[in-house]
Order: sequence, then C-alpha cells, then structure tokens
Amino acid sequence: MSAIDSPVKRLPAFPAAEGVPIKATLPSPSIFDILPALYDLLSRLVPSPTSHDLVLEPHQLAVEASSLKIKLQKARAAISVLPGVDRTIAEQEEEIRELEDLISQQRNMLHLLAEKARDAGQSSNGDHTMEDGA
Repeated sequence: MSAIDSPVKRLPAFPAAEGVPIKATLPSPSIFDILPALYDLLSRLVPSPTSHDLVLEPHQLAVEASSLKIKLQKARAAISVLPGVDRTIAEQEEEIRELEDLISQQRNMLHLLAEKARDAGQSSNGDHTMEDGA
C-alpha cells in the first residue's frame, strides 16, 4: 500500500471527553474579568487624594468582597465543566504531539495528491496534443 493509498490515522477522543457532551459555546470572557473588581476593592482600602470613592473600613471588607467571591465561584464553575481540565500536562503534551504528527501526515498527503494531480494534468494535456496532431 503506497503512502497515497494509506488511510489517515484517526486519533481517539481524549479520555475526558468520552461520554461528556461538549458545549458549543465557551463561557463569556467577562466571567474571568476579575482584576478590575479586585483593583477597585483594594484601592478603596487605602485612602487616596485622587480617589473619590469612599474608603472602606476593614470590617466592611467582607461584605464588599462578596461580589468578587461570587464572580470567582462562577469562574471556577465555568472552568470545571470544560472538557479536559482534569488532564495532566503530560497528557496534553502527548495529544499535542499526536495532533502535530497528524497535521504533518495530512500535509504530506496533500503534497502527494497535488503532485499526482499535476502529473495527471500534464499527461492528459500531452494526450490531447497528440490526438490533435494526428
């Protein structure tokens, strides 16, 4: 069997995805945008002449931080349902290597097919000129 006739290797789905439905959409990026809220909270702890916000007293911190805690909980929950988050770095790197090998095989196959198409086009053009000349 030549390289052109060989079937392309199919990679199995990674273990974390087996039996787990994959959502078509990713979580909203705003779920993970916690730095501005954290900055606002921390900046209210220290009085500043340029800040017009009220300065938080230490005993008010827990109440003010609750919205930030909720946002962090939502971000954790969004991450935990993503497929493959329980995989180790080694498993992810192995899959990356396998996918890179597959891409290389597919590129080689495309080059071989392009050469065959080019050769077939040249031979059919040559056949027509011979027929036209006869």
